[in-house]
Amino acid sequence: MSGGAEMIAGAVVQRVAGMLGDNAWERIQLLWNFQEDVQDMKSKMTDLKVALSYADKHSRETDDDALVLRHWLNKYKSVAYDMEDTLDELLTNAMIWENNPCTVKLFFSSINPLIVRITMSIKMRNIRMKLDKIAEDQKKFPSMQLANPTGQDSTDKWRETFIGHTDEIEMVGRAREKKEILIKVLQNDGGQEISIIPVVGLGGMGKTTLAKAVYTDKETHMFDVKAWVHVSMEFQLNKIVSGIISHVEGSTPANIADLQYLKSQLDRILCNKLYLIILDDLWEEGWSKLEKLMEMLQSGKKGSKIIVTTRSEKVVNTLSTIRLSYFHTVDPIKLVGMPIDECWFIMKPRNMENCEFSDLVDIGKEIAQRCSGVPLVAKALGYVMQKHRTREEWMEIKNSNILDTKDDEEGILKGLLLSYYHMPPQLKLCFMYCSMFPMSHVIDHDCLIQQWIALGFVQDTDGQPLQKVAMEYVNELLGMSFLTIFTSPTVCKNDAYLIELCN
Repeated sequence: MSGGAEMIAGAVVQRVAGMLGDNAWERIQLLWNFQEDVQDMKSKMTDLKVALSYADKHSRETDDDALVLRHWLNKYKSVAYDMEDTLDELLTNAMIWENNPCTVKLFFSSINPLIVRITMSIKMRNIRMKLDKIAEDQKKFPSMQLANPTGQDSTDKWRETFIGHTDEIEMVGRAREKKEILIKVLQNDGGQEISIIPVVGLGGMGKTTLAKAVYTDKETHMFDVKAWVHVSMEFQLNKIVSGIISHVEGSTPANIADLQYLKSQLDRILCNKLYLIILDDLWEEGWSKLEKLMEMLQSGKKGSKIIVTTRSEKVVNTLSTIRLSYFHTVDPIKLVGMPIDECWFIMKPRNMENCEFSDLVDIGKEIAQRCSGVPLVAKALGYVMQKHRTREEWMEIKNSNILDTKDDEEGILKGLLLSYYHMPPQLKLCFMYCSMFPMSHVIDHDCLIQQWIALGFVQDTDGQPLQKVAMEYVNELLGMSFLTIFTSPTVCKNDAYLIELCN
């Protein structure tokens, strides 16, 4: 599996190519007399574009050639970064010169046109020499020069087939597990205990989706109080308790730093009330912290239920050892891989009955078989398959040696990695940027869009507003479940696997 450095090479190069083609550079080239240098770099990058696409694709393999290609991509990316820095420096100098020409006329000023011309010429000559060396190394792989020289740009193709369906897919399968949980949730237990119901399984197995299906089921309307809290890897008791209060009352508590204050507010809300609380994505395995959390929840009416979703068997074992009165941990619901037909139902394009897809069903079912029953992988690959609609493209996905997905964490990551590889370059940059936030970080997508645009990650050649293009990127990541809708349609959080893929 190639690392993140070479994974974003294509995105970085395309971004620099976009800078070279920007109208602003016509003025800068004339101002500093760098037309020949810039045009030569632009020409070299255009010539290398097909080779870049080939190298990006074949560097994913596991043979010796792939190792050499990854090294070639890293060198290309390094030159692209050098070029980006040089162009940024030129742009900055041009802005200073145009706005305050009198302040830069001193001979020894670093923005003196003569000094800029000399230093920038040296930098550009070095970049052009590096590009020549990269082009020379390219000749070691003749196939690079034959690969799809007239093919459609991947970004255009991805954008062309954008259909914007980001609605959550209704829960497929898991009917038996849902029924089993509902029985435990609705069971009276003689009204003597508060039951903890663990739902455990690998990431991507559908634990959260299953818990949502139970939480929203009309039979759970019998509870006086219902709350949903996403816990995530970093266990913060104040944050969890505050989240429960916020969910019930619709507003954040006044003093979230004061645990005693939060406990008094939670007691007020839960006292003698029959509650159903979902603690989603619990990672904490420490006995004392989990017992402290349950202490905060014991003021509710006996017969209340707590559903805990977790990847960790250790969390389940710890919950079963809690010695508080009136708390009881029932046998966990363990999620395993889904049947092939259910994976295929998740991943197949919505308009599969159309004639353009009619001859792809056999290949699609073979791809579904290689998902090892992981619904998250099926959904992510299905989104890619919606974009790539030819038999040849589906065969490429089916035959990928990356897609040897086993039902373990590494196997799931490999399955998701294939969907990453098929992203257009600019979307890859936006994807990688999201990995800089903490796991399960919540962000308003308008804020995320503005950050992408400010960093130059969003480019368009069709005259569309950048905000619209960026919103399409958000929808793509939502469609592949790397981002998920959180509290409202405009608020999303990054998936744990997004972080793990980039690391």
